[in-house]
Amino acid sequence: MGISQVLTDNKVITAAFPVSTAISRGDLLWYDNANRLAKRASARTDLGSTALNQADFAPIFLGVSMDTRFSAETTSGSVRTSTNSLRDVVTDGVFDLPCASATWKIGDLIGIARDGTNTVNFNQQVVKVSTPNLAIGVCIQEESVATTTVRGRLIGTVATEPHANLTRGIGNFQGQGINALTDGAQTLTVDSAPFVTMTPTADRVITLPAVGQSTGLAYWISNLATNLFYLSVKNAGGTLIGVVGPGETSMFGCDGATWKGIISETGGLGNMQVPSSQIVSKTADYTVLVTDSGTMFDNTGAAGSVNFTLPAVANAKGFYAYIFGVVDQQIVVTAPAGTLVGPNNAGRTSYTSGAAGQRIGAVHYVYCNGAKYFLALSLQGLTQGAFA
Repeated sequence: MGISQVLTDNKVITAAFPVSTAISRGDLLWYDNANRLAKRASARTDLGSTALNQADFAPIFLGVSMDTRFSAETTSGSVRTSTNSLRDVVTDGVFDLPCASATWKIGDLIGIARDGTNTVNFNQQVVKVSTPNLAIGVCIQEESVATTTVRGRLIGTVATEPHANLTRGIGNFQGQGINALTDGAQTLTVDSAPFVTMTPTADRVITLPAVGQSTGLAYWISNLATNLFYLSVKNAGGTLIGVVGPGETSMFGCDGATWKGIISETGGLGNMQVPSSQIVSKTADYTVLVTDSGTMFDNTGAAGSVNFTLPAVANAKGFYAYIFGVVDQQIVVTAPAGTLVGPNNAGRTSYTSGAAGQRIGAVHYVYCNGAKYFLALSLQGLTQGAFA
C-alpha cells in the first residue's frame, strides 16, 4: 500500500515535472532548484546511509504528489510555457504513511526511508527519526502496537512558512541532547546531538560530518579532561579545524562549504590551534604534537642534548611554541625536511643552538603557516647556533 491522503484540508501548489519520468500519486517529492522541477525521492543521489539521505532530503522536501505522470509523457515546461508537465503537490497535509513495523507516539518525528538493498530512497515509505533536521513530518496518531502504517502530518520545507525551512539559521533544528562520547577517536554524524562531551585519557580526534549535508549544523564540544589531553576537531577530509583544550568548550558550525570554529578561551575563528599555555620541561628528545601549540618548553634538568621534532606542516597551520634554554645543554629544533626558513634559505631542516656557554637564556619561537616553519631567535647577546 502506498501513501494515502486522510484529510482534504491541505495546502496545494502546482509544480513542473521531468519529461519521460513516471510519478505516482503519493510519491514523496523534492525540488530540484537548478532545473526548477519536482522529482520523486528515488531520483535523489544516494549518499551511503539513511541518516545522510535524510539530512540531504529534508531541506529540499517539496511535498506529496496528488497526481500521476507517465514515463511516456515527453512534454515539459513551467507555468508560463506549458501546462502539460504540471501536477498538483500537497505541501502540508495529513497522510497514512507506510513504514517498517514500529510503535508510534504523537509527536514522533518522521523522515524519509532508505532502501538499503537498492541504495535509493523509498518513494512512499517513511521511518521514525530522532532529530528535527532529518524530519519531513510528525506523527499525529498514537500506535501502541507495532504497525506498518503511521498517520502523520507532512510539511514541505521549500514552499511553506519560512520558520519551517530547515536551511535557515545556525543549529538547523538539531534538538537539545547531550552526546557523551566514549574515550577514543570519534566521528559525528548529521543526527548527532549538538552538545558533545568527552573525557579523553590521551589526545583524541573528533571528525565532523561531511559539509555537503551539514549546512547550518553546529556542535558545542566540551573537553572534560583534567590532565593535558586535547581534542583535535577535523573535517571529513582530515583537515584540522580546531583544538579544544582541557576544560574548554568550543563551537563548530558549517556554512555548507566549510566548517569553522569559535574556541571559548581565545574567541578565535577558523583554523584554531591555541590551547591553554603550558610550561613543560623536556630532558630527552621529544616529538612535538600539533596539540602542543601554545606550549612553553624548556630544558630544565637536561643532562644532554634535547631535540624537538616538529609535526608535519600540513596539519600544523597556526601552530606556535616557545623553547627556552635554561641549562647549558644543546637544543635542536628539527622540522620536516626542507620546511624550516633560515637565513637567506627557506629550505632548511634543523637548527642547533650555540656552543657551551652560549645557550642559557636563548629563546626559540617556532611558528607554522601550513607550508613552512619559521624560527625566531632571541639570543640576548649570545652567539647564534647553526641552521642545516
